Amino acid sequence: MVASCHVKDALSAVTMLFFGLVVLVNIGIRADSSQRDLTRLRAELNAVTYADHMKADIVRRIDITNLAKPLDIEKMKNTIKDICP
Repeated sequence: MVASCHVKDALSAVTMLFFGLVVLVNIGIRADSSQRDLTRLRAELNAVTYADHMKADIVRRIDITNLAKPLDIEKMKNTIKDICP
């Protein structure tokens, strides 16, 4: 009877240890999943930010190009020659 009681105690302890390990593994898996989701979200945010910067750069260059179009290069050369003979 005494040996039977020790076996039950040992099985109970092993069972509790097993359940504890299962809980810890599940917590670890959820934490890893949350970290992956956070990393994916940061990557998407970085991509959107990069795209916004690219769009702004393109718009700025178009504005500079449109500003430079009306300039008369020959007139500028003549003006420079007049100023610095």
